[in-house]
Amino acid sequence: MDIRDQWTADFSCSDCGSVGTAVVAEEDHPYETGDVGRRILFCSPGFEILPREAGSTDTRIGCAACRNVVYVRDIRNAR
Repeated sequence: MDIRDQWTADFSCSDCGSVGTAVVAEEDHPYETGDVGRRILFCSPGFEILPREAGSTDTRIGCAACRNVVYVRDIRNAR
């Protein structure tokens, strides 16, 4: 699927203060797949891309140090 929009966002863990960068993209045809079309392509070492929770459309990033979760919607405005 083609990528419609892609951006880089800096973020930090609210629990331990670790900082990182994520590359986030939106797919070209999100309604064909039934998905909002937003996904994380990359995140900095020390963080991991987590699967969505049941019933949620938010892709999540987890801090490997303290297991805190950072949501894509929280870092979108850093664009």
